[in-house]
Formats: sequence, C-alpha cells, structure tokens
Amino acid sequence: MKRNRARTAGMLVALRQAMRATLIARVLRRAVLASLVSPTLVACGGASSPEGSGTSGGPSGGGSGSPSAGSLAAAGGATGLSTTGTATTGSGQSGSVTSGTAQTGATSGTSSGSVSAGTGSGTDGSGTGGSGSGSGQASGQACAASSSTPVSGVNGGCSAIYAVNDPQGCAAAAESSPSLSNCETLCPRPALACVTVPAPQYAGAELECIYYACGTGRRPEGLAPCATGGPSSTARLLAAMTYLEAASVDAFIHLARELEAHGASARLVRAARRAARDEVRHARIVGALARSEGGVVSKVRAELREVRSLEAMALENAVEGCVRETFGAACAMIQAERAGETQVRSAMKRIARDETRHAELSWAVARWIEPQLDRDGRRRVREAQQQAIAALMSVAAHEPHVSLIERLGIPSASQASALLAELQANLWSEPMAA
Repeated sequence: MKRNRARTAGMLVALRQAMRATLIARVLRRAVLASLVSPTLVACGGASSPEGSGTSGGPSGGGSGSPSAGSLAAAGGATGLSTTGTATTGSGQSGSVTSGTAQTGATSGTSSGSVSAGTGSGTDGSGTGGSGSGSGQASGQACAASSSTPVSGVNGGCSAIYAVNDPQGCAAAAESSPSLSNCETLCPRPALACVTVPAPQYAGAELECIYYACGTGRRPEGLAPCATGGPSSTARLLAAMTYLEAASVDAFIHLARELEAHGASARLVRAARRAARDEVRHARIVGALARSEGGVVSKVRAELREVRSLEAMALENAVEGCVRETFGAACAMIQAERAGETQVRSAMKRIARDETRHAELSWAVARWIEPQLDRDGRRRVREAQQQAIAALMSVAAHEPHVSLIERLGIPSASQASALLAELQANLWSEPMAA
C-alpha cells in the first residue's frame, strides 16, 4: 500500500513537472509568434553596403543605416550626428544611428561637449568619425570608453570598439588578462561582456563591448571572452555562437555535479547531463557552419570550480537559464523559421527543440531551489534575474547587421524587443519558480 502511494505521488509530481514544462514551451511559441508580427526595420538612403564593407554610394554619399533610437534622415552628403557629449561627421558612409537626431548635409553635428570632425568609415555598416567630450564621457578609469561613439563595429554590430580614456594605462592594466569585469561602468551602454583589444595607433589599447543578445548559451562562471575571427559578419557571429555552445557543455556538466551534491532528484541530474550532450552536438553543428564561412573558432577556456552554495547556484541559474537561455531558445525558434540559408534553418530546428528543453530545465531547477532559500536569498535571486532582463532589453535594442537578419534569421531590434516584451508579460513577471 505504501509503495503504491509513493508511486502515485511520484507520478503526480512528474505530471505537474511535465505540465509546467509544456507551459514554458507554449509561452515561448506565443512570444515568437508575437515577435514575428513586428516588422524588420531597415533605414534607406543610397545603395546598401555589402556585408563587412561599411561603405556605399559614390562621392555624393548617401548610404544605409539602421536606427535603434532617435530619428534618421539619410539624404546624401556628409552626415552629422547630434548627441549629448559626442558628435561626428562622415563622408558618404553608411552607419548605425543609435541615439539623438541624425541630420544631413555638409555640416557636422553638434553636441554639448567639444567636437572634433572626421571622415566617416565603417565596419559591417557601423559609421564612425570624430568624437566630442561632454556629459556622456566616462572618466576616472583607464579602460572606460572616452566617447559613446564607437571607433568601429565588429561581428555585424554585435560588438563595438571604443577609444578609452587612457590607452597606454589601459594596455598596462590589461597585460595580465584582457577580460574586464566591470563592463557596466566601462561601456557606454549595458554589454554582455567586454575585453581590451590592442590599438597600435595609440601604442595602447581600446575597449570592445559585446552587445549582441541572441545566440546566447549558458555561460559557466569564469568563462574567458571568446576571441573569434572571420571574413564576414556571418562568419564571426557563427564562430561566437560556437564558442558559447561549447562553453555550455561545461556549464551543464557542472550543474549536474552541483545538483547531485545538493541532493536534487535523479531526474534533474539526468536532464542536466543530457543538456551537456546536446551542447556537444550543437557546438559541432554550428562550428561546421562557422568554418564553412571562414570563421575562426576559438577554444573554450573556463576556470575549474568547486561545488557552490544553493544561493550561488540559484543566482547563476536565474540569469543564465531563466533569462538568457530562455531568450536564446526563442531566438533559435525564429532562426529556424526565418534564416535565409537552408543549412541554418535545418540546424536551428533541432537546436531550438533542445534549447527549449534546456529552458524548461532552468525553470525546473529554479522551482527546486527556491523553497530551500530564505527570504533574503529569494529576493537577491529575483533582483539578479530582473537586472539580467533589463540588460537584455537594452542590448536587444541594438540593430544587428542586415546580413545576420537575412542569412541567419537573427531577430531585428524591433522583433527582439517584441519577443522580450512578451516574455516579460507572460513569464518573467511571475515569481522565479513560476
């Protein structure tokens, strides 16, 4: 009799978990459908630039850009960008207007700080020029960006390189490790990660801020920034995605170890180990796509970790699983439908199914951990989750390069924002262990 009651209780628990998992999948599908209704916005003006070139048109200028905030008018001639603290002038180049009001004609923009003019140049469609100092300028830190205007954009706009306050001092400070931890204060806007890069022209270093939100994997603690390369935006982003997929293998292996050490159910431990095997396959599939485009995939480097406290586990799971991986699963669904490349669509169909299951695992882990935390612990985890959501929303407002939208099916800024709004309304607004 007792055995039958125990078996029945176990079946009820499994049924409730399956229903909750199905709920996560339904929320993701509904959010994806809502985001796909949102149009892909592409600003017009002259001929569009080829992938990776960042230039278009003839001497008279023009070019194409992608606005994410402010208003844009691209009518030829030199283009002035007016912001608080920075201003640039360009000459017939295409670029991305991310703030302020873009103006046109032969005159330069103005700002509240001092302005220096320059000839526009672009990488992957991000125009750059001189910059001014003003209220937007960071100060007091050698590696802090000296302007909100990037020197160049890389990874199709997924990352941006900025001049820093003290190039020589930043290079000296980064000799031990190029990885930086205080990206919130160093970068002009919230970044997923940041790293120093050599700047021979200054005999020092510059700051690269990594903004792109999709293609995110479950990052293990101590993961070193990826150093990827390739001849195009597509190649570099696929290489970065490969790095994150490979890093997720370590993250799930360690999650399984910690779940087992803290006495979680065998079901959760098995699910984490299965997710690690999934990520091995994902890294192989996406890596093949990256190499076919000429992408250079770097080897994953992560620190060895001991078993952590339940609260430390919960903090990482809330950010990396319930937020980033949940959003990544939805992005994969969009790529499976919208990618222009047949191979990418085929790969992402399988990856999207797996990543949805990984998101469900993250929420199952949250439900298991939450009752074991005290009130202050639950509050800290909830705050970390909300901060991760806010950072993701800010990052998602950055428009990817058009080639990434068309070839890889990456959501546009408007689609990503709509997707996040749906997840916020239907999933993240609930308690952590909903």
